[in-house]
Amino acid sequence: MLHFSSEKREKCMTATFWDRAAAWGYDFFSFQLAYTLVSFTLPDNFFVSFVFFLVFLGLYFFYNAHFESKYGTTLGKFAVGIAVVDGNNKELSFAKSLERQLVACLSWATLNIGHVMGLYRSDKKMLHDMLSGTKVVKKEVDISFMPYLSPAQNQKLKILSFAMQALVVLTTTYFATVKMMHMMDTIYQNAAGV
Repeated sequence: MLHFSSEKREKCMTATFWDRAAAWGYDFFSFQLAYTLVSFTLPDNFFVSFVFFLVFLGLYFFYNAHFESKYGTTLGKFAVGIAVVDGNNKELSFAKSLERQLVACLSWATLNIGHVMGLYRSDKKMLHDMLSGTKVVKKEVDISFMPYLSPAQNQKLKILSFAMQALVVLTTTYFATVKMMHMMDTIYQNAAGV
């Protein structure tokens, strides 16, 4: 849960574009690894792959909405030290967080112009922040399911999280490369009539 004193609510520092990019990378690549691993078990069928993609996208939206509404942060945001709040620095409801996730599709649909806006705006808000009335702030997050962590342990957890992110990126890259090579081999064999 987020715990702000009234003084801290006024002094919340807005998270930078790069803080948010790092947090997104952690969350997204963790999901991407799971998606890639499970996709190897699927038949080569467009419909099955498309349905699987939609299910995973729904799970990704639910993951973000659940963690942001319950804890104020996702695991990636926790690792970076940022949290999502409404315009008054208060916790988001599940519905508000889900709305934020759905509106974020517009930031993607603009070929990431909606995201890049955060680099140039003085308030560092991206398109989906403006449309959903939320903001992302730097802060220490009190995670109620980990009350036993000291500041030193918290720092170690952040380092471990970044190391895991690097492992996820490398593993995903490896499996994606293997899958691509398999697909190219199949295309070549079909073209050669083998």
